Amino acid sequence: MKTFSILVVLGCMNSPSLEKSLNGWTSDGHHLQFHLSQAMRLSASGKLRRLSSRSDPQDAAVATILGGDYAAGIVMLKELEARKPDDYNTAANLGTAYELAGDNEKALEWIKEGIQRNSRSHQGTEWLHTVILEAKLAAAKGEGLPETTRLVSLPDTVDKSATLVIQGANHKVAEVFAALAYQLEERMVFVKPKDRWVAECLYSLAILQAHLYSVEDALGILGLAEQYGFPDGKLLKSKRQSLERSIWIGKAQHWCVIVIGSVVGILAILFCYRKLAELLSA
Repeated sequence: MKTFSILVVLGCMNSPSLEKSLNGWTSDGHHLQFHLSQAMRLSASGKLRRLSSRSDPQDAAVATILGGDYAAGIVMLKELEARKPDDYNTAANLGTAYELAGDNEKALEWIKEGIQRNSRSHQGTEWLHTVILEAKLAAAKGEGLPETTRLVSLPDTVDKSATLVIQGANHKVAEVFAALAYQLEERMVFVKPKDRWVAECLYSLAILQAHLYSVEDALGILGLAEQYGFPDGKLLKSKRQSLERSIWIGKAQHWCVIVIGSVVGILAILFCYRKLAELLSA
């Protein structure tokens, strides 16, 4: 019986049909936690139904992979690669197929080849796929990250103009945010709790969401990171308390403004009423 709950991680599948379907979250971070939760609840068979044309060779290969027959999918993709050796979709799909089959070394090789062929595909987010694959390979060799070391490290404060250094490469904050959101919404369809690498990405995304857009949404994403087994429980608890405190302070400030505004308004009305009474009596 095929199962997708045991998969470690999945990058993005490429096909003519799937390329037409855009991710649901918006560039300003709205509804992100909702769409990630939806992705976690969606099954691979649900994604398979989005393929509108099985007659296209790339679609047929992707359908085979989504169906769980990775070996057959790899054979089909290799045949496509032999006929058209410069196709980005084939390289990216081979990388994903090998990863699902458990061969992370070949997966990394093909994902890097795909980036060479088209660095801007998937909104230029495939660099994050290589970061995860390299971390998985290191973990397999016993060189995994300690619980207190993050996959995507972030400073204490972040703004939209900042530049982050990830594995020696410079990335704008907006690029990191987009990469985390885009890749997670794809891979969470296949990777179900628990998985450290998804948890790590969710945690980093929550921090960026809190700094750039919505603290409330960030708190929800942090909850997803906990479901996926974020390894540093102490840090997770501290960050959750910090976000909850920020939300409480924000609400307190909001109501203070309302109360002060109401008092000022009442005083202004009373002042006007008194002046009007004085004018009438005169």
